Amino acid sequence: MNIPKGNKSRIVRIPEQIMISNVAIKSAFLSAIFDAEGLVIIMKDSHHPNGYIRIQLKVHNVKLAKDIFDMLSDFGLRPRIYFYGYFAVLQLNGKKQCKLFLEKVGFKHPLKNEKMSIFLAKNTEQGVYLCGEDNSFNEASIAKAKSA
Repeated sequence: MNIPKGNKSRIVRIPEQIMISNVAIKSAFLSAIFDAEGLVIIMKDSHHPNGYIRIQLKVHNVKLAKDIFDMLSDFGLRPRIYFYGYFAVLQLNGKKQCKLFLEKVGFKHPLKNEKMSIFLAKNTEQGVYLCGEDNSFNEASIAKAKSA
């Protein structure tokens, strides 16, 4: 796939073979990226006192971020992209976008899948138990959410 050796975080792009492949391969590729580098964040603030879910990916390569943005858009998702100098942050915000991500791409990582599924299945008041101040996620928070 012509991926160079050494430090490539700022030069690597999604290989053309992936960009032109079928839906299953694109979905698996995106799933792997979000499993490895993505975050599932449940925020609670004055505008969302019962919690607000977000999938987020920070990329230290603006061109790669744009490639990922395009692939997500091809699945009917509406990602947001924010540029901060040499890096970018991609976000899928809210229940609707997160549900669509699970349907079209999904996570293979068991904790990310579980965190998303519990939050989306329960009402948001129960969902906020999934995260601490640092958005940590552990078995105790799963048990607390399931029993609520």
